[in-house]
Amino acid sequence: MKTIYKLALMALIIFGLCFSISTFGYSEVDPSIISVRVVRYGFPMTWLKATTVILPVSPTTYIVLWLELIVDIVLYLALSIGISFITMKAMRRHEASKPSLWVRVLFVVLVAYPTRLLSCGIHELLGHGLWAWIFGADRIWFNVSWLGFGWCRWQGLSDSYIARVMTMAGGLINTFIIGAAILTFLFLVRKKGGFCLRFFLFWLGFWTTINQASYLLLGGLTGYGDPGSLHSLTGIPLSFFILLGFGLFLVVYLAVSVLFLSEATGLFPEFKPKTLLFEFWITIPIQAILFAVSPEHEMLFEMFFFLLAVSVIPSLLSLLLFQFFNRWKLNDLKDT
Repeated sequence: MKTIYKLALMALIIFGLCFSISTFGYSEVDPSIISVRVVRYGFPMTWLKATTVILPVSPTTYIVLWLELIVDIVLYLALSIGISFITMKAMRRHEASKPSLWVRVLFVVLVAYPTRLLSCGIHELLGHGLWAWIFGADRIWFNVSWLGFGWCRWQGLSDSYIARVMTMAGGLINTFIIGAAILTFLFLVRKKGGFCLRFFLFWLGFWTTINQASYLLLGGLTGYGDPGSLHSLTGIPLSFFILLGFGLFLVVYLAVSVLFLSEATGLFPEFKPKTLLFEFWITIPIQAILFAVSPEHEMLFEMFFFLLAVSVIPSLLSLLLFQFFNRWKLNDLKDT
């Protein structure tokens, strides 16, 4: 495939992701008007206006604000072309010689951050939203913030017990299943296919699995979020969610660590695998900090300090993991 076609295809994919997330993941509600609800979608310009007349009840009407729409399209096209150009340039340099360190780090950030937002959208829309729709919800709203956290709300859901439980649990279940399927696929194909696609799928699989396990742990410890709501609905003790989250985290931790090293050692050959893995798991403390400062959540300082301390454990565990593997390899050599 010619370079220009690859560039165009990559730009279109990035544009579609950015435009979809910014449109359906961000909304502004106009000041309350009696019997009328007005919601505007889009970022940075709100270009889609949804008006719902509550009394008397009538279908929602949508109005496209063309000037704002054009501004958003131009902005995201420019951003997508820029990201695609940098990525293609990095790929071409990679084929001839290693690009500079900052280019490779920028490439990682440009893959990791959008997939974080996408994983949150999957949790809210393909998790909660899908089950709410299955059980009869006539209206579904969801939001994904730029920090990577979000919410989903629905109206008209069936009053049945199973509907309420599955809609609340669907975010965790569906997202983890999608992530596990992605990681399994990467294990099966290993080094086959394009590096960029594998790297994109790796980060998406990482976020969709590890965040659900972390969410179970956090919710079990604090009674917050989906685990807290499921505890109230079903009576399942919070300790169950802690144990489930811990078990899933251990399984995913080993799988993700192996997959990450298989890709990252080629991208950063100047660093030792131990160093790469330690720095990779620093993503968990970074998430803890973003979680604490996000406007969607309120957290006491004591809880934040505890959460931050716990979030460092995966990085420290990676050092012990390497010591175990080194001793295991050494024993194998002695046996032979």
